[in-house]
Amino acid sequence: SVENIFGESEYEKLIIGITFSNKKWGVGIGDLTCYSMVVSNTFANFGVIGGVVSLFMILFGSYLSLLMTLRRGRFPGLTITLVLGFIPLILLSLL
Repeated sequence: SVENIFGESEYEKLIIGITFSNKKWGVGIGDLTCYSMVVSNTFANFGVIGGVVSLFMILFGSYLSLLMTLRRGRFPGLTITLVLGFIPLILLSLL
């Protein structure tokens, strides 16, 4: 991993530039971009209600990911959050 190659202190310096974080957790720019694309796509294709539902599902997924991060130290933020964010998009596509 990058952390093993550069060492923990250099890794932390790299991460600071590409994340929104505090001392315990961080959210990368790529994560925020993916979240916004899901909400924008749902909004554009299914209107305000679909976009708002997708936004709230992503917020709920972010909360769950934050809880897991606080328990484990590190946890991938996209997995749970995007699965929940895609639920309204998938359900509205099937209707």
